[in-house]
Amino acid sequence: MKKVDKFVIVLRNDRIRNYIRLGYVITAINLVPFILFLFFKESRIAGLTGLLAAIIYFLIRYFIVKKRQAQYYLDENIFFILAAAWLLQSNVMAVLILATGILFKISLQQWRFVFSENFVLKDFFPRKKIEWSTLQTVILKDGILTLDFNNDRLLQAPVEASNTEEEDEFNEFAREMLSLHRS
Repeated sequence: MKKVDKFVIVLRNDRIRNYIRLGYVITAINLVPFILFLFFKESRIAGLTGLLAAIIYFLIRYFIVKKRQAQYYLDENIFFILAAAWLLQSNVMAVLILATGILFKISLQQWRFVFSENFVLKDFFPRKKIEWSTLQTVILKDGILTLDFNNDRLLQAPVEASNTEEEDEFNEFAREMLSLHRS
């Protein structure tokens, strides 16, 4: 069996569909004022800008999804586009939508752990390097990753994909790293 010096484990995020739905709702709520802006001469340019930018964005995303390069029709970029369009009308709304886009981007991140020979990297927001010496036990069993810390903290979560052979290989690696870094 070949020796692996790094494992990447992706945890399952069951809330992504809810985040996407919420993103659609927030986007729709933001498009309503742009439609209303079309009826007033002084804000017509802002209304056209916001609506055209959103339509172009959704057309581009539609073709990207059709070519299977993406999973959803919505990502954080719609909020950044809407924030830019809001700059024509309201700086406060632009900042709020920009903050919403940043939070949306964070919520759609994959929850990845990278297990290397030197440390464990929690590779999602907030990113954190975990020393092997701070861990008591690391186990991947039946599709559940368990990290038991020395300070009695416990992290347990289901992983995206797992099979018994990979689990055995990972568990052997984890046992080796834990024993190596305890001494």
